[in-house]
Amino acid sequence: MEGESAGLALKLISSKKKPSITYTGNTISDVTPKGDNVTLKAADGYYLYVQMDGKNGTKEPIDLTCSFPIDVRVFDEAEAQYTPIDSLAQIKGNPGCNDETQPGQKFKETFIFLMPEGSKPLRFEWESINSDLEQAETATIDLAG
Repeated sequence: MEGESAGLALKLISSKKKPSITYTGNTISDVTPKGDNVTLKAADGYYLYVQMDGKNGTKEPIDLTCSFPIDVRVFDEAEAQYTPIDSLAQIKGNPGCNDETQPGQKFKETFIFLMPEGSKPLRFEWESINSDLEQAETATIDLAG
């Protein structure tokens, strides 16, 4: 499954439910205050890991983890909307904060969502947003299949 919004293309590699998340250390932040790895368990529910291959087909560099060039969300069977967790840059394998993916470059990104117990994710949606904060048409990838 794949889609595109204004040149920002994503292809679904996998979608998995996991009980915990691990933030990588080496950076002092709100989630890793001592710079060590931190593992958090989902208090009431699970983490949904949505791994994507992507390509920046836009005309601008994009920061996938710390700014706003892409508006991402997951919807469940009740049409409830979920946004990614904070600090995606500290997830192993994700681009770092301010690592700009240049036009024409490919990337891998794991978007992670905290979902309530019993929820069934149905679709992943996103829009590319340019430097003038203009939002492009919505792209959708089915997660239910």
